[in-house]
Amino acid sequence: MRNLNKNQSILIGAGVATIILVFIWLRSEPRIDSDSGNDDPPVSVKAELPAVSEQHVPESGLPGPVTAPAAANQSATTNFPPNVSFPAGRAAMKNLTPSERRRVQQRYRDAAGNIAALSKPTWELSFIPDQTSIDLLANTLTNDFANQVFDEPDTMFMDMTLLAMGSIAQENDSAWNFLVSGANPDFWRKHAKWKSDLELAAPGYTVKRLTESGIKALGVSGRSEAPNLLRELRKRPPEYGEEYSSAMVSAAFFHQLVVQGDPDTMRFEIMVSGGDYGRYLIWKETESGQEWSKWADEMESNAAIRAMENR
Repeated sequence: MRNLNKNQSILIGAGVATIILVFIWLRSEPRIDSDSGNDDPPVSVKAELPAVSEQHVPESGLPGPVTAPAAANQSATTNFPPNVSFPAGRAAMKNLTPSERRRVQQRYRDAAGNIAALSKPTWELSFIPDQTSIDLLANTLTNDFANQVFDEPDTMFMDMTLLAMGSIAQENDSAWNFLVSGANPDFWRKHAKWKSDLELAAPGYTVKRLTESGIKALGVSGRSEAPNLLRELRKRPPEYGEEYSSAMVSAAFFHQLVVQGDPDTMRFEIMVSGGDYGRYLIWKETESGQEWSKWADEMESNAAIRAMENR
């Protein structure tokens, strides 16, 4: 029952995140970009990032995806870039020409350093699974906001950026490797140059938050190796499982949503609302959900015992 409450609080919190992210969306100014044909690559962090030393080689009945009204679908394709809030817009994003992809990526560059303006381009970038998109997102997560302190809405934007990387990771091994590295807290200790304003009250909070979101993004990828990788993470030292059990349960749930529903719709739903609690309750009763919940309960109990022993 403890795990249910814990995960319920996560999904309720995700609803708050939705309101905040929508507010960020509304604050951003629309941009009308000309096709400059600019092929200059973004600043790359690939040389900085540690190589993945070990590749892990590598579970129903969920409700179907929500669809938008036909009129909304039609309007989604009338402007550039397509409106990814609607299925037609998401489908259109997958059929952009190389020139149009560069225009979307330039929108992201133009918004660099301005989180309010980055929200829309981040969602758009999640549909362009190439190295340029990966570099842009990776730099946002690591270098672009060096020495800045973020409030909670801006930290939620970083969560969303990692989920966008998860979307790209479905088709791109480089994005997947980035997320595998990001499941290790040491990765963020080295590479995250910004901090949450909660760091003063809770030292290490930024690293924990990024690690949690990175683990969830592994599930959002929908990749076939994700379930086995999550199980491998369970073999890490007990402290790791106790710290990140909720994120791993969320990742397993997100993976199930993506592979059993329309992937683009499910990813968009996860990015804007953290998934639906009703869907989670259904998944929790499946064989996979029961097994993950049992493990997470054990981890939570162990963490409580350890905390008592350390008093």
